[in-house]
Amino acid sequence: MLAENKASELQRRQLQKPVPGVPRCKSAAPTRSNQRELVTRTRAFEPFAPRTLTIDELQHALEEIVQATDAASVRAKGLCGYELGPVIGSGTFGKVRLATHKASNQVVAIKSYERSRARDAHQWKRIQYEARVMERLDHPCIIRLFEAIEDPSTLHLVMEHVTSDVTNLCEYVKQQRRLKEADAGPLFAQVLSALVYMHDRHWVHRDVKLENVLLDKHGLVKLVDFGFSALQTAKPFQTFCGTPCYMAPEIVQRKSYWGPPVDVWSLGILLYAMLSGFFPFRARNYNDLYRKILRGAYEMPSTLSADAQELLRGMLDADPTKRLTIMDVRAHPWVRRFASPMQRPSAPLYRQISLGTLPPALSKELRTSVLDAISALGLSRHDAEAALREKRHNSLSTLYYLLLKRAESLCYVREAPPLVQSRPMTSPEGQHSLATQRVLIESLQESDDETEINDMDRTPSSLVPSSPPECDEGLANDDDMRDVLAILKQTELHRR
Repeated sequence: MLAENKASELQRRQLQKPVPGVPRCKSAAPTRSNQRELVTRTRAFEPFAPRTLTIDELQHALEEIVQATDAASVRAKGLCGYELGPVIGSGTFGKVRLATHKASNQVVAIKSYERSRARDAHQWKRIQYEARVMERLDHPCIIRLFEAIEDPSTLHLVMEHVTSDVTNLCEYVKQQRRLKEADAGPLFAQVLSALVYMHDRHWVHRDVKLENVLLDKHGLVKLVDFGFSALQTAKPFQTFCGTPCYMAPEIVQRKSYWGPPVDVWSLGILLYAMLSGFFPFRARNYNDLYRKILRGAYEMPSTLSADAQELLRGMLDADPTKRLTIMDVRAHPWVRRFASPMQRPSAPLYRQISLGTLPPALSKELRTSVLDAISALGLSRHDAEAALREKRHNSLSTLYYLLLKRAESLCYVREAPPLVQSRPMTSPEGQHSLATQRVLIESLQESDDETEINDMDRTPSSLVPSSPPECDEGLANDDDMRDVLAILKQTELHRR
């Protein structure tokens, strides 16, 4: 989330604010006994129950949806197309709540930013920029944005929701005290996969942390919160941003910096916390914390394997030119140990269509079926096709994907005997969209309490420059990006 400027007296108070490494999160206490004890708690994620679907089943489900859908709900515009549910998170700029898409009866999460809480037009522009970032990201391990709805006073981000009783990776680590390497590896590999995807497209996250990794009931992750994300251009960043315990030394030094090494550092902090249950750098106030980060001295838990220790040292190198790159991390033996394909559900059909992972013939047939349903609801088929072709995030594309999601859900809740399929679909993730569990899509809570491993505040808002440099928002052209990649490549070759 973006940070606000505050008065100078608040800045002085913030700098002296206690920041112990593990206050209320007792399981994360950095004691020697904590390092020696083996984790005895185990929590298995729910097993997958794959089932093969046919086009005929999905078409029948779509017909049922069309017959049961109220015409008024289909034609409702903007936020009127959703039935708002309970608030599940709040913060400086607004709230996150559950909502139901009326036309498809699918539960989503809506993150709402209030314009009145933005300091000025420039800050509001940065808030809008988060939607621009999310519109460009489509990966199974990244939260999906369906549409952005803006009115004169509010910006609403309509996103997929994730159901789980642990909500995020931080809560999971807290419950388990710390994770065994065999349990942490698959989760870490998924977060890494999301960052590799972003970096391949020159996007950087700049706020990787436990709270920003959601977990579903099968142990699949979703990276969230792109308020600090930006496109890496040929110019380095200068914005002082992030979450203190996860900040790289080059940010703490207020130097210009490249985004990818910063993400690698934060990812290293995340892995360290997963495996040990506490942060490598801990202090009673931000000044002391930043001094420790700059020194780069931390205790390596002796319980970790040699490969894990080597990986952490490479990711937490205080010199960004010597730090492992994201591709170095992916190629590391410890990561490769958990990167082999494991038995997991396929992504939901609506994600497979957007990702283009379905066979072309099957994708075309499925697309035709959903567009037929949209036409039957009295909406323009031509406009829906245009929205999909141009990858727009609007009400029609949202209806398209949520209708398919709803149809898939109906197929799974039916108690029907297995059929012999002539046109098999994929093995989905066992949809749980109809569940009524309380879901936390993203924690926006900003507390004035002492920090802990599961609710560490971001940068003290008074320390963030009032106007981020334009390079944070600029779009790089191909020549610029070739230049910056050449610089990074030369640095890596020199290091080796």
